Amino acid sequence: MENPDEIRRSWALQTNWQTGPKMVNKLQPPIFGRVVTPFVQTWREQAQPDLDWGAQNFSVYIPEGVRCISAAYLHIQLQSGQYKAYPGLHVIKTFRLRSAGQIVYECDYNQFLADYCESQSDQRWHFAEIYLGGQTASGGDEAKDLKLPLLLPNSTYMRRSDNSTAGHGVFGTYTGNQRIELELTLNSNLHAGKASGVSDPPSIAGHCKIMFHTVEVPNAMRKTYEDLRGFFNVVVRRFTQLSSGWTSYATANTLVVDSLSQPTGTCSEVMILAVPHKTNDYERDTHDYIQPTFFEIVHDMVVQKSLDTPSKIKTELFTNGFTPPTDFNSPGRLCFAAHCSSDSTNIYTGGYDMQNASTLQFKFKFDQAVDYKLVAVQYANCKIDGQGILTSTLDGL
Repeated sequence: MENPDEIRRSWALQTNWQTGPKMVNKLQPPIFGRVVTPFVQTWREQAQPDLDWGAQNFSVYIPEGVRCISAAYLHIQLQSGQYKAYPGLHVIKTFRLRSAGQIVYECDYNQFLADYCESQSDQRWHFAEIYLGGQTASGGDEAKDLKLPLLLPNSTYMRRSDNSTAGHGVFGTYTGNQRIELELTLNSNLHAGKASGVSDPPSIAGHCKIMFHTVEVPNAMRKTYEDLRGFFNVVVRRFTQLSSGWTSYATANTLVVDSLSQPTGTCSEVMILAVPHKTNDYERDTHDYIQPTFFEIVHDMVVQKSLDTPSKIKTELFTNGFTPPTDFNSPGRLCFAAHCSSDSTNIYTGGYDMQNASTLQFKFKFDQAVDYKLVAVQYANCKIDGQGILTSTLDGL
């Protein structure tokens, strides 16, 4: 027989650990509650017969009949050809959101989606099958089905995964006379293709449509969720390119000092995205990044953070929670917020405002030839004002 009397007596000696708030009573069943607003989701589809590879600034207005959405997607039926692994990462080059004709924000699509995928666990790769066309490259000619998330302000895919099914709210698209415009620029077919000249992907014209996942709520609550003028206010992430396009790092173990104009606003981290040195853009289109061996930031000749060994590079990633799945190696990161890998769009966890620096320098080395980009990850506030105009700023709430 077991007799846990001494264990029970010892609980009285543990009072210093029992001063926090009472959170859970595991001897009682949980209380049956309810969601605040019941809802159901349905699909609204809009064919885009003229959209094809290489399209520039292709414009789509959210239909007036679509008033409340949880997400929007570009659905593409890729025709028979040979494709890279995760071909959906390589179709859209940039996504822009416009309101009243003005650009609200612009996203480098591959960077956002690769960063989102990096936050996933290996057990959740059905995401790749449903949305991105699968996680293995084509063994022969095949057709694929893509459903590419469009990066709306409430989009889960603008954020790192927080392993929550709650999502990030809805996007009420009724804005009066100020219509919301989605603008797409697509890569050439070689970006998604497995190898140039080997069954290159054929035209996708006539095989594209925009899908809106609409949200239906009780009639009495519709205006609350459909018309968010003066109420919609969310924090999103913005990726700001600190270097202009890909820059060549030709000689291994050479120290590079980039003196850059400091980004405005608050940065939670700075990434250095590096890929093997290539000649063509479509060859650089990857998501398995090469990490530097040295990475530091200097503010007016004073070193703020220095990762001067490969071990410190990896430790910076691990201690900030970056534990990516296979196929999505983390880039080098200088982290300025607490636990940067978590979703920081619902709570401020720190950052670095660089705008007071007279001289800001990033120093780094790689142990091989690469092409690189420096990218700042910043807090941005996205809101709809009383006139229905959507804006995004780096100034704070």
